Amino acid sequence: MDNVEVEISTRLVPVLAKASKTKQVLDLQDILERFAFDNICKVAFNVDPDCLGGDGTSGGEFMRAFEDAATLSSGRFMCIYPIFWKINKYFNVGTEKRLRESIKIVHEFADEMIRSRMEQKTKNNDEDLLSRFIGKEESSTEFLRDIVISFILAGRDTTSSALSWFFWLMSVNPDVERKILKELETIRSSNGKNLGDTYSFEELRDMHYLQAAISETMRLYPPVPVDTKACKSDDVLPDGTFVGKNWFNKEQCPEHLLSLTLRMKGGLQVKVSIEVNCTGSLTLVRRTH
Repeated sequence: MDNVEVEISTRLVPVLAKASKTKQVLDLQDILERFAFDNICKVAFNVDPDCLGGDGTSGGEFMRAFEDAATLSSGRFMCIYPIFWKINKYFNVGTEKRLRESIKIVHEFADEMIRSRMEQKTKNNDEDLLSRFIGKEESSTEFLRDIVISFILAGRDTTSSALSWFFWLMSVNPDVERKILKELETIRSSNGKNLGDTYSFEELRDMHYLQAAISETMRLYPPVPVDTKACKSDDVLPDGTFVGKNWFNKEQCPEHLLSLTLRMKGGLQVKVSIEVNCTGSLTLVRRTH
């Protein structure tokens, strides 16, 4: 909580205040990505990359490399003919060359972070996430690097995406914005706070309308709208239905349901609709043959 408060009060708010004063147009999604990136690094790894420092443009090399690597990796999945990117990878040309260069920068950043934390471990007893993994003897450097990259990817994109959509919805729904501001004013007055003060967890729990607005934002625009998975090996569902390797295929539906089509032997298809929320929990709604 302290890290987030410091990031908001000393970096995010000054950047936004300066832009407001000078009437500068900001890329809010980029600003929020930097904000989320700084937070996940400080909370999980006790490292401050300072990507939101100054005018909000520092830390550019790693941010660009990380974004490029994520985009190009997703591009592999979207490629209709995988043979094309595999050929590029073999000859180290095109997007695969860019991907390799971006991954190199990301790995160097992660390796430096791990090296720094391992050196500091002998000097203090920090209990951040990375230190806990380093404390396990079986954790290799490659494993620790994967942990760092996974948490950065999960913590940065999801948070910044949810916040970007939230502020956009506020801009097109002024009545909702007014109700949120009224709720904040009520809680601020009842707790003797001044404008600009931060709120405790207990005070945040009393902001029911704000919580509802954020939840509705994530329902309409999930931070992870599509999360495709494939069956790793042959299996049998509880009702006796056989599911073969790589048979799963799912996509986001307009009514915010995931539609899974199980391709069965003999051409039979079983369609399953599952209600999904942004925390990743799934609820079976119906099955139709």
